[in-house]
Amino acid sequence: MQMKKEELFHILEIFILIISFVMVITNLFGIALRNYSDDSITNNYNLFQWFTFTNAHSYSYYELTTKGWFLSGNQMSAILFMLFPLMLYRTYDQKRNYQRLIVIMQGLAMYMLGTKTANIGCLLILILFIGLWIVFKLMKKTHKSILFFLIISIGFGALFPFSPVGYKMGYDKTDSNLINGSLLDQAVAAKIEEGSSIDYEKLVVDSKRLKKLNADTLNEEEKRFVLSYMDEFCSFFGISPYIIDHYHDIDHSSFWAHYIQDTPNNDYRVLKTMILKDIYEKNNNKVDRYLGMGYTLNYIYTEADYSYQYYSYGLLGLLVLIIPYYAILVYVFVQGLKHFRKMFTLECSIYFVAPLLGLLIAKYSGHVLERVFPLISIAFSLGILLVHTKNMVEIPNAYLNSKSKENQIKLEVPSDTTLKELWKVQIEILDEVVRICEKYNLRYYLIYGTLIGAVRHKGFIPWDDDLDIGMPRDDFEKFLKIAPNELKDHFFLQTPESDEGYWLVFAKVRKNHTLFLENSMSGVSPSVHKGIFIDIFPQDYVDTNNGLLLFFRFVLSKALIETMYVKAGVYNKNKIRYWYLYWFLKYFSLKSLYKMQRFVAMFHGSNSDKYLTDFNTSRHYLTMIFPKEYYEPSQKCSFCDKDYSIPNNYDALLKAIYGDYMELPKPEERFNHNTTKIIFDTEKESADEI
Repeated sequence: MQMKKEELFHILEIFILIISFVMVITNLFGIALRNYSDDSITNNYNLFQWFTFTNAHSYSYYELTTKGWFLSGNQMSAILFMLFPLMLYRTYDQKRNYQRLIVIMQGLAMYMLGTKTANIGCLLILILFIGLWIVFKLMKKTHKSILFFLIISIGFGALFPFSPVGYKMGYDKTDSNLINGSLLDQAVAAKIEEGSSIDYEKLVVDSKRLKKLNADTLNEEEKRFVLSYMDEFCSFFGISPYIIDHYHDIDHSSFWAHYIQDTPNNDYRVLKTMILKDIYEKNNNKVDRYLGMGYTLNYIYTEADYSYQYYSYGLLGLLVLIIPYYAILVYVFVQGLKHFRKMFTLECSIYFVAPLLGLLIAKYSGHVLERVFPLISIAFSLGILLVHTKNMVEIPNAYLNSKSKENQIKLEVPSDTTLKELWKVQIEILDEVVRICEKYNLRYYLIYGTLIGAVRHKGFIPWDDDLDIGMPRDDFEKFLKIAPNELKDHFFLQTPESDEGYWLVFAKVRKNHTLFLENSMSGVSPSVHKGIFIDIFPQDYVDTNNGLLLFFRFVLSKALIETMYVKAGVYNKNKIRYWYLYWFLKYFSLKSLYKMQRFVAMFHGSNSDKYLTDFNTSRHYLTMIFPKEYYEPSQKCSFCDKDYSIPNNYDALLKAIYGDYMELPKPEERFNHNTTKIIFDTEKESADEI
């Protein structure tokens, strides 16, 4: 049974409330465990005592950190960080007082943990939330107030300098030795600290010696010196003796020399990952790359989930244990592009950000993908994202059926008699176009379904109701200039320049005083000519059948065409695939968009190029680019007892587009234009539907 989004949120609210309440209350009463250790903070520093804290040394801030009664502060940090955006949006959407309380408690708990992920993350997520709200406010996609979030952002911002990480950053800023140079440079510049067990004079002398060593060519005496140096001074570098004891063979001296000489600041995640990489290289076992080293040895946890998974389980582990999370995000992102207007909202953005943050801290902080409760948290955030996406993009069939019954014009399937009468009119139009082409030596070809009909049926496909011809672009442009003056009075050349409201980038020649009304034209302006027609497609020259420039030309062409469909009322905006261009293009007129598309299609085109293509195709563009020899020189073929021009290599052309075009499709796959009305003489017959 699929859980509802509301049920998932209720569970998360209870989960976060328990964690935050325990952490805050135990801190205030001085009975919490300190983070980074299991000592109680009794008689030490709770939240109110942060403001009187004396920041004595680099790790003083540890005394301020608490993790409630939980075992791992890092796990709590990961959980609260990735779920904070969800709680913020929940509070924004519902505006209930207990939800506001949860947000405040969760923010305080994140500050008390004292990890960079939680402490700095709390403030950054608040800023991100307000920033996203501003973006969608400008787009007029949200209207609710964020006064509460502005207030708590100011409050947490003012509290930050007194928080554990705030004190750490303040101390680091005053002691550049801790953040500048390599660890070895820090040791050379070290100063004696009162009460320290480290012999600083010896540290400086030995460090200067270590600095001069070539880590790759150590002799036996130098190797023993490096190991004794690490034994004596590991605490200065913040390295646990436990690590030294377990990585102390003479062969490891080169590793430690490199680490101390080259590493700017000690970071346990970096150190542990370097150790595993060193073991991996010394193993020199190809199987480790695919299955990891978890089957050969027991070794340290890196605190960085991706490297841990890789060295433990190899590429197979990454594929099984990490890639599925990203696959879900990619799926949602693709759905967002397909349903951009529906899904480009503050709500969707926050739902997407939450699990993404979880996966990011898995890489940089760890403690997510290998621990139960953080895994449950990321699973819940992904669950909310998936359920919301499904609700946005999937409409029940019953609803679709009801909408189609309500809104669609009843289709009138043409009878055989009507079709034959229609074909006569279309042949009449074709003959007029051919007359002009022959008079001015313009090339044309029967193409697409009309070409199949000519080859397979010697006439129209029995259920077809349109007629298509193609012209090379230079002949097409000449035809557009000549036809208005050459066409007989009862014909009309239709382009966006001759008929305001016409939305197609190819031309139609229509017969006046007739009607061919398609279901898709129900939203089109009544003034647009809707007579019986034939289509004339320009075939554009291209000098290559692949390449980045060609790809961009097709993308821009499709974006322009789809925008024209929307502006004319043929398409709903939700059908736009190229939304990232549509938001810019929608401000242009149909005529301007038509000129832009023609420019893109003709860009660098020349009749000396090797290929012809149709930039108006609904198929994948790479499947519609053909050598010029497929078309030229044309040959004649009988169509409805008359001879017309068809492409020279029509067989290769049709097979490339349709496959086995000589085989009749199944009855349920035989489509036409979804005609709603055909009238052969509107002056004699009433046409109220026009």
